[in-house]
Amino acid sequence: MLELGVYKISVSRVLGDFGTAVDYARLVDPAGITAPERRARYWEDTALALHGRGNRQAAFQALVTAERDTPQEVRFRPWAQQLTRDLLSGDRSNSLPGVRDFANRIGTL
Repeated sequence: MLELGVYKISVSRVLGDFGTAVDYARLVDPAGITAPERRARYWEDTALALHGRGNRQAAFQALVTAERDTPQEVRFRPWAQQLTRDLLSGDRSNSLPGVRDFANRIGTL
């Protein structure tokens, strides 16, 4: 059932239904996902869905958690770099502490 939950997050996000994707993400405990690639996918879809909902702070937190959990699946990945650029471009008031450091770590700056 866990894999189905992760799949539902992905499908909802790809279809642009970010609210449903976020709702599904809340139902999944990422600690129960044993494969690092699948956990990374969970964090990717969750971060992108949160960003799609306009929740920049939560999207950044999911991105940082993904890097901590599965760094090899996040650093230098196009989705993480693009999301980071998006977060940087909307952070004129420095409301996301650490986003510049994160961008440097993953090779975006």
